[in-house]
Amino acid sequence: MKKLIAFLVLATHAFYSCSDQDDFDIETSLVGTWSVFRYEISEFPQSNVHQRLEFKIDGSLIRSDVVTDSSDKQILGYVSQALGTYEVDGDRIKLSYPGIHFQSDTSVPFVALNDLEFQEVGFFHEYVFSLTKTDLYMSYICKPNENCANTGPTKFVRVHD
Repeated sequence: MKKLIAFLVLATHAFYSCSDQDDFDIETSLVGTWSVFRYEISEFPQSNVHQRLEFKIDGSLIRSDVVTDSSDKQILGYVSQALGTYEVDGDRIKLSYPGIHFQSDTSVPFVALNDLEFQEVGFFHEYVFSLTKTDLYMSYICKPNENCANTGPTKFVRVHD
């Protein structure tokens, strides 16, 4: 009888452990906003520039370089923003953008989102990535004949809005 109870306890534990792993779907878990620190702004000592990636369930993507208050992480303004799409294929992710909204006034370190100007450039990036529940690691895949200085990995952390 003891062997039967021990077996049932182990079988139940194994079943629930596997169920937890099955709940971690890469594409669903990727959905949300991720951020990485880029640099500080010397003119505004209490502010930092972060790159944010917001993956949406429909395959759309918003990539923003935002200026945040270093104490409360509130967005103060924008350096750039690109709207695009993403596609996951195994451990690779492809990001495509038809253009970018950028800050044309270089006399200030950031502007309001609606003051960014659109430039149609069309660019595509591919990365190898890995994901945990709190961290996203992305390594840029350098194209042939492309001069790549740093291809990663870059660690993004999930932003809790």
